[in-house]
Parts: sequence; C-alpha cells; structure tokens
Amino acid sequence: MKTEVSTILEAKSTFDHRVLQDAHDTMAAYYRFSYDDGVQLDLIDPVLTKEEQYLINWNSWFDNELKQIMGTNSQLVRSVNEAIAFENTERGYNAEDKIIEILSFIFSIGQ
Repeated sequence: MKTEVSTILEAKSTFDHRVLQDAHDTMAAYYRFSYDDGVQLDLIDPVLTKEEQYLINWNSWFDNELKQIMGTNSQLVRSVNEAIAFENTERGYNAEDKIIEILSFIFSIGQ
C-alpha cells in the first residue's frame, strides 16, 4: 500500500541514525540494568574476552527484543518509519518522542 511515508522511505538510500539514538540508548540502559553481570566474565567460553562476550550477549538480546516488540507493536513500527521519513522536522521529532514513550512503557522505565 502506497502512503506518504512509504513513498518517502522508498526514495531514501540513507538516513540520519541519530533519529533512533535515543531509542537505542533507552534499550541499552534497560539491558545494562537488567543483565549486568557485575563485570564478571561468564565462564561459558573462556577464550572470549569480557568485551567480546558482552557484545555477543547484547547483540543477541537486542535482535531478539526488536523482533518481538516490532512484531507486536504496530505503533512503534509506524513511529520508527515516521522518524526516519521526516527526520529533523517537527513531525519526525514527534515520532521520536512516541518511540521513547512506547519503549518506556514496554520496559516499565519511570513507572
């Protein structure tokens, strides 16, 4: 279905990643708070450094979390698309705010 947003997105080859920075940072803060291991290396694979293990764990969690919440929250999907389509405009800023509102509710931040 062609919409104003889909037409804009199809014409884009790049976008300003900063429009999603707050969303990323919100999820990262939740992850750090919920999954902090006290800076101890898991003994699962001693070949990996602490940083390598953390990166693997974070990427796995982030990918799985995005699949789950984007698959069940159409308003979040719309807001991400609008933030990208209308980056650095009032409409884009409103979409960015909506993304944070939704993520704050999902992760019970500030509740």
